[in-house]
Amino acid sequence: MNWFYIVMWEFGSWKTQNITKYLKGYNYKKEINISNYYNWYSQFQISNHIDLINLLSDIYDYHLYINLYPYKDKIYTHKKTKLYEYEQNARLFHEKYWNNLKKNIKFNIALDEASIYFNPRDFAKNFAWENAKLLDFIYQPRKLNLLFLVVVQNPLELDVKFRRLASYYRKYYKGF
Repeated sequence: MNWFYIVMWEFGSWKTQNITKYLKGYNYKKEINISNYYNWYSQFQISNHIDLINLLSDIYDYHLYINLYPYKDKIYTHKKTKLYEYEQNARLFHEKYWNNLKKNIKFNIALDEASIYFNPRDFAKNFAWENAKLLDFIYQPRKLNLLFLVVVQNPLELDVKFRRLASYYRKYYKGF
């Protein structure tokens, strides 16, 4: 399965509509949709870099405190002093959200006009300062059960780190 799609081509070629069509087919028991534009099929909507980073941090914590929780003794076999801290953080995470989170939820993140967020001309700040945490997430989407759907007019308008990570490009044309 591919975990990083780039959808591209010119203005008016129905890229966003096709991404929304993909989001429409989600399984509400096993998937959560997140987008930066309004549609009926997204449970969460983001509006800037900070929202994206906070959301990805919560997805990482979900993976750490929900998916890996049954294996905590094995993970901390050689770090028994860290186990108590891990259990405290897991408890806080459960309290922050709800106690009946399911395991292995898939997260779909649709970023329309992603070049606004990750413009190649701003390469020095795309992954600097508070955005540095993004590197932790974009290099391991498979481990977090995360699918990025990135929509751009032209792939050259997107930061090179995203272009190199894309496992699949889809090009839409105007007309039939």
